Amino acid sequence: MASPGTLWVDTGLKPLSANKMHYGRKTDTKEYRAYKAEMKRRLPDLNIPEDGPLRIRVLACFSSKLADLDNVLKPLLDTLQDRYGFNDRRVYRITAQKKIVPKGSETIIFAIDQWEGGNTDAPNTKRPNRPTKGRS
Repeated sequence: MASPGTLWVDTGLKPLSANKMHYGRKTDTKEYRAYKAEMKRRLPDLNIPEDGPLRIRVLACFSSKLADLDNVLKPLLDTLQDRYGFNDRRVYRITAQKKIVPKGSETIIFAIDQWEGGNTDAPNTKRPNRPTKGRS
């Protein structure tokens, strides 16, 4: 699972769903503000590369099979960006895995490192033909 030299960080915090981030569209919930503050307090200092593309790998440990893996990514990325001072537009690759754990053992484990894969398109992709205006 880990590349040589990659530091994996166990936050010790239960994953927060993106559904619990905001009231309506713009106001952060009290729960989200508390989550971000606690997460930032627990996170160790990391040497994040100052430029170039990044890769983030995530292991989200839930106690419920019903939890959605994708819902934890946005609050996690926003918190990491805020804590470590990088812009999330630099993230070129995210891999995420869901793991079921006993209740009370929920956490998010992550690693951030330089992405060496470049800015590549998916293999064997082809854009669909677009209809030409005026032709049927």
